Amino acid sequence: MSTSNEKLIQRANHVGRDLSFFAVLTGLCTIGALGNSFRPGANQAYFQVLAGSFLLATLGFRSLSAAAKRGSIRALGMSALAALAFLVYSIVQSEVRGVSSNLNQSGEIGSYVTAFIVFLSLMRSRGILLELRRRGLWGQVFRYSKPSRGLCLLGGLLLVTGAVGIEYGAFYLGKAAVQESRQEMQIAQQFVLMLNNEQKVFLDALQQYSSSKRDTSKQTALGQLDVLERRAQYLLQAAQGHRHIARILQNYCAALPHWRRGIQMLGAPAGDPRKAIAEINDGDRLAEEAGDEFNKYFVKSSR
Repeated sequence: MSTSNEKLIQRANHVGRDLSFFAVLTGLCTIGALGNSFRPGANQAYFQVLAGSFLLATLGFRSLSAAAKRGSIRALGMSALAALAFLVYSIVQSEVRGVSSNLNQSGEIGSYVTAFIVFLSLMRSRGILLELRRRGLWGQVFRYSKPSRGLCLLGGLLLVTGAVGIEYGAFYLGKAAVQESRQEMQIAQQFVLMLNNEQKVFLDALQQYSSSKRDTSKQTALGQLDVLERRAQYLLQAAQGHRHIARILQNYCAALPHWRRGIQMLGAPAGDPRKAIAEINDGDRLAEEAGDEFNKYFVKSSR
């Protein structure tokens, strides 16, 4: 059943609405990216460039929306073509990058769906104006509209430039996230090696020293603790910027002073053995809690 002329004219009066909505959406993304640039530890240059790309896309949508409201079929066609080109370009680039770097591109599916929805919406609006022109009603609706050629060219250029910037920004963010995850896993593996080597040697020395026979000396126990502490502090320094493993290492390093105080109190002439054992037990508890947190995040998440 064909649409009546009145309903078609009513729809034609709102053809720029979709573009205005996309302009608002990219404008909010601009604010979000700019806000993230001030977040502690964030890559300010990256988020500022991403915000600039969203801003260009916003201005592009605004210009094309103004042209569409003047009845420009070209504006809607250029916007739809840009959306389709961006979709094809993103898919091709995703395949190339996926082959060359083995990155997980599943996060880009959302951008593909968004670009396809934009394309369908714009083609629908363009179809309304084409039907309006076919029925000879275009002049009735847009008779007094200003020329829109300049807006179409400006909007198309801004939109394509912003879209390319957003595409590369999304890839950079995904690549950075994968690289950060790999670095964190490497530090986690070093943490396991530390537990199986430096900590094991220290705990053996601590057990021998804290026994009633004092099978090893105080200096030996403290020396092994020094080795363990240097290794833990080195990993903690390397873990800065990696939220999960850094917190685990901070909790683990909190155990070291308790072990040291316990050893020193055991060897002191006026030391209280019960307090010394309590300090050692506190160190054991903190180290165990750090190990439990490590298993909760790294071991279970890797299964």
